[in-house]
Amino acid sequence: MSIPSDMPAAGRLEKLNDVRVFRMRTFSMNGEEVIAKVTELRHDGYTVTNPAVFQVGMDNHGKQQMGIGELMPLAKEKKLQLKSDDILYEYEPADGLKNQYNQMFGSGIVMPNRGLLTE
Repeated sequence: MSIPSDMPAAGRLEKLNDVRVFRMRTFSMNGEEVIAKVTELRHDGYTVTNPAVFQVGMDNHGKQQMGIGELMPLAKEKKLQLKSDDILYEYEPADGLKNQYNQMFGSGIVMPNRGLLTE
């Protein structure tokens, strides 16, 4: 899934600084999904910051829970190069997931629910 060099960056992502989820296909992250903030669009992929992975576990009542954990907790610089050939697909995360990521790594801004406003 390499990105054609003549494809404009806007065709790959609406804008920089989006939080995206990438499903990886190679190396030790085989099949994992990585959530990160896109900071650079490159001809061969993306540069992302604060990459994280999803962690699934059980609470005290045996109910399944999902959380986000740092991908590189020991790294000095929280930047990662993702090559297009290593990505199966990417997507915009649901608002709740994006909110959790932003609270952990970003501005802390939480997007409101998209329901009707009432008085």
